[in-house]
Amino acid sequence: MSKDELMELVNKLESRKKYGLVWDKEWTKEKFEKDAQNALPVLKEIKGKEIKTDPTKPTNILIEGDNYHALSVLNYTHQGKIDVIYIDPPYNTGSGDFKYNDTFVNKEDSFRHSKWLSFISKRLRLAKKLLKENGVMFISIDDNEQSQLKLLLYEIFGESNVDMMIWRKSGYGRDGKMKNTTTFRKDHEYIMVCYARERKLNKINEMPEFQNEYGNPDDDPRGPYKAGSISRREDASNPDHVNYYTVVAPGGKKFTRQFDISREDFEELYTDIMINKNGRKVSRIYWGTDGNAVPAVKIFLTEERAITPYSILLTKGTTTEGTKEVSEILGKDCRDLRPKPTKLIQTLIQLADKNGDLVVLDFFAGTGTTGHAVAKYAQKEGKNYGGYPKI
Repeated sequence: MSKDELMELVNKLESRKKYGLVWDKEWTKEKFEKDAQNALPVLKEIKGKEIKTDPTKPTNILIEGDNYHALSVLNYTHQGKIDVIYIDPPYNTGSGDFKYNDTFVNKEDSFRHSKWLSFISKRLRLAKKLLKENGVMFISIDDNEQSQLKLLLYEIFGESNVDMMIWRKSGYGRDGKMKNTTTFRKDHEYIMVCYARERKLNKINEMPEFQNEYGNPDDDPRGPYKAGSISRREDASNPDHVNYYTVVAPGGKKFTRQFDISREDFEELYTDIMINKNGRKVSRIYWGTDGNAVPAVKIFLTEERAITPYSILLTKGTTTEGTKEVSEILGKDCRDLRPKPTKLIQTLIQLADKNGDLVVLDFFAGTGTTGHAVAKYAQKEGKNYGGYPKI
């Protein structure tokens, strides 16, 4: 073998994909791909169908048409401007509910995984370009394509920018439709989390679920609370730690130790004052009945608190709740639509809410659950978002 032939062989070997997804792309093209080669899609406003907007409420944009075309157009107008993308794409269950290229894909179709991957990959690549640098995409998926989708996302976003959460979609007992099975009932789905660049989410806001009952010893108007520890003992503290400082109790006693929060955060809690029924000032920091106890933070039973997010979402709504929400709005039985609950989508939006002025996109809009969730979240947080295009 000559030197040139050897170098040609080395180059061929180097150019091969060493790890990842490989599927037949030529036999899985959608009809519109050929049609769109010489025709750029254009958005057309239809008079009389525009969504009425209120300047005090989120702005809505609803685009009707093929979502690949819509994503192509949005890349001219919204590239790098979307904060959060949530999609609940067709899952390719093999039961005839995934319509592709004008034919139904069934479980006997040897190309069904290839078809689904071709279908979703081109849309995800366009969607990634729409995200801001700190933007996040959430994708609901079940076991039929979870493993394939995960590898595809590694390829598009990079392995270090992909996480996975698990959502418990069924409640306790006989919640929802019970399927006969010889193994076990699948109560979960997955949520793939894709970061455009910055791997960062907010803490998750949740109501406390304490097992014990707690009182209100200083009659704080905010109600009963648990006094939560925010510092270490003096003998277990590190004097060189950034959060090692001294605080003075209302009764005059000094505490010098390592705290779990910064001095600035401590001061913010300490100066969060309410007036109780006796006309006394009560802080969000509790110093004991004598005013000289180790400072603790009040965790109110009626207030949400911010905690580190967890990978398994157990109490974020169920498919039964999602069905009930949509059925009540549309006035008919919507069990066959299997809509996600707004509580789940609100949770994901809250995790990704970086600036309080969000643009949220759902390019598999379905029954409009994402738009509904954004509106409820904005109302709850008292925020006015710049809009949430739904496709």
